[in-house]
Formats: sequence, structure tokens, C-alpha cells
Amino acid sequence: MGKRWAIASDPALLARIEKQEQSRAARGLQKEQVPPQAGEGRVRPQNGDSGAGSDRKPSQARLRSQKVALNNQDSRADFASYCAATNSLTMVFPRAMILGLNTSLRMHDAHQTKLKTTWFKRVEAMRYLWASEVQQWIESATYPVIIEEIYATSENICLDVEGFTSGCKPIVDALVHNGILPDDSPKYVAQPLGYTFRQKNRGVVIRLVPTTKAWGRIDDSSIDAAKAIPGD
Repeated sequence: MGKRWAIASDPALLARIEKQEQSRAARGLQKEQVPPQAGEGRVRPQNGDSGAGSDRKPSQARLRSQKVALNNQDSRADFASYCAATNSLTMVFPRAMILGLNTSLRMHDAHQTKLKTTWFKRVEAMRYLWASEVQQWIESATYPVIIEEIYATSENICLDVEGFTSGCKPIVDALVHNGILPDDSPKYVAQPLGYTFRQKNRGVVIRLVPTTKAWGRIDDSSIDAAKAIPGD
């Protein structure tokens, strides 16, 4: 008790203790006010945005898509013809361009939708401007059909066949959308048959021609081989 009282009554010791407490308090305040490390407290970009904003350049795939979509809006020279002898419908789209599969895979869905909408409107215009030819086809068509897809391009390099036929999918969807084809299921479409080549005057030709076989022009022996695939 006496020792504790002696400490409490020593002014020099009490002053030293008070100074130590003030020093501790100051160190604690500094610790609370330590600035955040680099990056802390900074607003982070959301949804994959790199933060560059409008400085980001559009991708080559997007630029290509925009070019094709803009080009394909010109339908002034389009025409259709129905052949009663073969019961087929041929549709010609001069100056049309095709966006290949590899480019489509690198694009956002919104840009693909814009390209598809362009074809919907272009085929719709043909549906009305060439109503007589198209209507003859609709009334006489038998299914399934082969969709012959020919692409004459003026570009330096031709698309590969798989990429080209996949690139024609928006056109086929437009045919269905506008009632020229009931559906693109196997019941109505046996197979697409694509060919592409280079020439000065570019464009796309689509021909719908009936086939008597569900597998179109695939050889029967190939179908037999598929049917003979062994089980597990």
C-alpha cells in the first residue's frame, strides 16, 4: 500500500508515465491513419471493363461484322425465280457478303443479332417484291430440300467451306422467319450444299431444290456405315 502510494505521490514518475501514455496514443493514431496501399480504395472496373473506356479500339471481328452488316443492307438488285421443271426456287443477292464462322465466334451476340436482322429485312423485301415467284414455290414445294449455297467473293481469300456454310445460317433463319421455309429442322432441310469461289462481281445465290432422300446427296453407303456403328 505504502509503495503504491509512493509511486502515486512522485511527480517526476507521474510525468514520465503521462508522457509514455501520450506517446502510445500518438503511435496508435498514426497506425489508424496509414494510407491504403496502391490499388486500395480505388474504384475497380466492372463487367470486364479495362478502364480504358472510349479509348478501347473495336476488335477486327467487330469491324468486319459492321462492314458486312452495312454492305448487306443494299437489296436493290435482288431477285428470285421459280423453276417449275425442277420445282426449285433460286434467290440471288448481288453484292452480298458472308461473315465466316471463325469471325462470328469472336463476336458478341449483339453484333451477330444485328447481322441476322439485316438478313431478315433483306429476305422480307424479296418476299414482297418477288411475291409471284416466291408464292409459286411455297404452294408447290416438297420436302425435304437441299439448300444450295454459292458465294462469289471479290476478296483475296475465299472462306473455307465449313465457315461459309455456317455463315449462311442467318440467311436460312431469314427464310424461315419470312415463311419461305417452314423450318430448318431435318424434316424440311436435308442438307446445306456450299461452294465458294473468287470473281469480280460478288454475291450470294441460294437455291432450294427438293430431294427424295432425307440425307440429300450423301451417298447411301455412307449412311449404311453410320447405321452400322457398333454399340458400347
